[in-house]
Amino acid sequence: MSTMGSKIRLYQFLYRLYSRLSFKHIEDRPIAIAGLENRLIRDFSARGGYGVFDDGPYLELSHTSLLWRRGADQKMLVKIRFQNDPAMLVPSWSWMAYEGGIDYLDLPLSRVQWVEDELGLSWGQEASSVWYMTDYSHDNHLRAVARDFKDLNHILQGIEERQQIIFDDPGGAEGRPLKCVILGRVEGELPPREVTCYVLVVAPKDYAENEIYERVGVGFLSSENITLEGPGMAVKVR
Repeated sequence: MSTMGSKIRLYQFLYRLYSRLSFKHIEDRPIAIAGLENRLIRDFSARGGYGVFDDGPYLELSHTSLLWRRGADQKMLVKIRFQNDPAMLVPSWSWMAYEGGIDYLDLPLSRVQWVEDELGLSWGQEASSVWYMTDYSHDNHLRAVARDFKDLNHILQGIEERQQIIFDDPGGAEGRPLKCVILGRVEGELPPREVTCYVLVVAPKDYAENEIYERVGVGFLSSENITLEGPGMAVKVR
């Protein structure tokens, strides 16, 4: 695989297609893709699991894989209840945790400045596409800096095409205290050269620890609508 762009286009095409397949038992969704995912990880010389990649300093691969969105043909994504194997805890930042088709944000890859210091994958052990099916002792999460929105309601009204939030389950995100994690930035080509940020949208999980969050969506918005002052809040996204 010669270029990073080619790798990204390949896995996005395959995962879009795969996410729309039907299963007799939807709980098999993360397991049935193990062979394909293993092949991609090997060919990319990367680490990964749960439908995302971790390619060390090459943030394009890891960050683009996290910027999946609910498919344009889907009203909502439904969380899968792994009743056959309750110990299988697929994290919220993985599209494999949901039933329904996905797409990816349309990114100007050549112009994106990927953010390194506000997000990191914490693998419980050496990652592969099948390790999570046999060992539940790990704690795989995203270490992230969560920041506040300045005017979330304005974005959600959908007035501006240059700003959009796509919730995985619109009803499930309603009324929750939302924050965002910045993965990449793009500076506008024309004055005033406004910066667009590509973000994960997260909300607190129902845990006692207030630093535990979960993904509820993804989006892009002006940096002017994000509180960039200060260090933000250090959270774990599970």
